Amino acid sequence: MSATSIPSARARAKTRLSFDRFRAWLVAYATHPSARLWLVIQLAILHAVIWTFILINLKAAQDVHMDVAEAWGWGQKFLWGYGKHPPLSGWIAGLWFKVFPAADWATYALAMATVSVGMVICWLVALRVVDPRRAFLVVVMVALYPIPNRRH
Repeated sequence: MSATSIPSARARAKTRLSFDRFRAWLVAYATHPSARLWLVIQLAILHAVIWTFILINLKAAQDVHMDVAEAWGWGQKFLWGYGKHPPLSGWIAGLWFKVFPAADWATYALAMATVSVGMVICWLVALRVVDPRRAFLVVVMVALYPIPNRRH
């Protein structure tokens, strides 16, 4: 049996210690009044970037979802309503595609930007109900829960 197959007690303790340090750092920033907003925003941005790249690679062989194409069409004209929806979704898509090209990656980035803004809003609402540590847990749970992160 090779001696490299079983890590030594020192290596296991060092790994555990660094994970504990990371957790302690995360809790400290999540509860510090001047740092917690930036922590949540950074987590939301990181979530959006990672999932945008995942979707670009995962959905490369698929067409754009019909809801995304519909939103793009609504965004071509800024009206006061779009048949079955109020105007906000068409306006957001119109503004987004004035800045970014009408490409698959831009539609995935729009979806993830929407989810990220929702994560920050959930954190702000949670702060009114629970302490900052639990509010950060709400953001983590929203990031992991599949319903708000439903990918078309």
